Amino acid sequence: MKSIVSFFKKIRNVNNKSTDRRNKKELISSKLAVNLNRIKEIFVYPKNQDFKIRKISIRSINRVGVILYLNGMVDSKKVEEHIIKPLQEEPCNDEKLTNIDLINKVINVSITDEIDAFQEIKKKILDGRTVLLVDGSRKAIFMDTVGFSHRNVEKPTAETVVKGPKESFSESTQVNRSLIRKQLRNEKLITEIMSVGESSPLDISMMYIDDIASPDLVKKIKKRVQDIKADVVQNIAILEQHLEERPYSLVPTILYTERPDRVAAFLQEGHVVLVDNSPAALVLPVTFWSFFQTAEDMYQRWAYGNFIRLIRLLALLTTLLAPAAYIAMTNFHENLLPTDLLLAIAATRENVPFPVIIEVLLMEISFELIREAGIRIPNTIGPTIGIVGALLIGQAAVDANVISPIIVIIIALNGLSSFAIPNTSLNYMIRIMKFIFSFSAYLFGYLGISISLTVTLSYLASIKSFDVPFLSPLSPYYPSSGDTIIRPPVWKQWLRPLNIYPQDKQRKEKVEGDDSND
Repeated sequence: MKSIVSFFKKIRNVNNKSTDRRNKKELISSKLAVNLNRIKEIFVYPKNQDFKIRKISIRSINRVGVILYLNGMVDSKKVEEHIIKPLQEEPCNDEKLTNIDLINKVINVSITDEIDAFQEIKKKILDGRTVLLVDGSRKAIFMDTVGFSHRNVEKPTAETVVKGPKESFSESTQVNRSLIRKQLRNEKLITEIMSVGESSPLDISMMYIDDIASPDLVKKIKKRVQDIKADVVQNIAILEQHLEERPYSLVPTILYTERPDRVAAFLQEGHVVLVDNSPAALVLPVTFWSFFQTAEDMYQRWAYGNFIRLIRLLALLTTLLAPAAYIAMTNFHENLLPTDLLLAIAATRENVPFPVIIEVLLMEISFELIREAGIRIPNTIGPTIGIVGALLIGQAAVDANVISPIIVIIIALNGLSSFAIPNTSLNYMIRIMKFIFSFSAYLFGYLGISISLTVTLSYLASIKSFDVPFLSPLSPYYPSSGDTIIRPPVWKQWLRPLNIYPQDKQRKEKVEGDDSND
């Protein structure tokens, strides 16, 4: 027993030493050769052929320098024309010039600064910057020469709208931030950059409006990001899983969106947004209504937008309850059906050898397989395979007396309804929960459905997203503009939702004579 304890103590000591070694700041030497050897060791040069080292003679200070960068991550034209060429051609012959003087007088790059540690050099080079080491200087100069390849701004693929902006995020942090600022031109919009990951740091941009977002909320999210202990956080989708408070829950508590206009709307309410070089952003905290609503709800006129929401609510309930209701009705509550319909269902099921739960499971699993296959196969044949596959499987199964025709109708309606659920995470949650409701209905009928609904609503009411109740501002009640299941006209939405504790509670002055605050 003692040997086992001592073994684990040794492992913990080794881990602590490696962590201390990582966190220890290794300063740059004044000798160029020493610094260059250390950099070569960090980037495994010359084995790593993407790592470029260019020795230059800096005429303005009569010294030797070294340009360091990763090929493919920098704008090579900018490096050549705005850094190397001025350094080699600009005569000054003043050896007393400091690095700051060199930055201000010679280098023609917008963002430059000094760093004094090898860890900082490594991070800047991995971020796509160019680093200049000068012989005799204990500080290096980094220059913003980022030249990552990324897509142009394109249309959203998952959150499409008929009326409204047609721009989505791209694989560039700078582009993503500019798209948000294009939608929200507010001088109080703050961007704070944080690094996540030990061996391969990822820069995360946290954005919020300084005079609206709650300082406690900003502080909590910042601490949560800084407390992430991971070797690599590849992108914003992985970061979402590190930040969520209930990783084993089916219920999502962070919104993943690809629309800058939607992000801008959340920022104006007091939410915080996380952006990186991914084609999406994270919004937090969020409530159930954030997943239920879409951007187009606000762009359409009041009646049209609410009509869409009611259709979407019907689709959500149909996806969740339609198979379970059919199972409960045929197994336990036949007297609720009209006699003619009951006899028609009984006639179609006369030759089917399986109980109704097996029929439902067979068709539900088949539909999920077709849906997944339609996503994975090439785009040119995806829709064809999906439609033909569904028709052939359904018709063949009915002809073979494996399932009854009414099951095909119910599952088809159920599948169409699931496509109307706007958010991907909410869509997955509802599709998984419909299996739980189906089993409950098979065991206990409508009593099982009632129990499952009660448990689900109780669980949703207990969840919080960064201390914000998931069903608020409806339950528990908070004053707001009432933008939940249906929305009021835009000129009545003068009050920000108080469930996220915004500093500025009103969007504008209250409309005279309007006493509604819910």
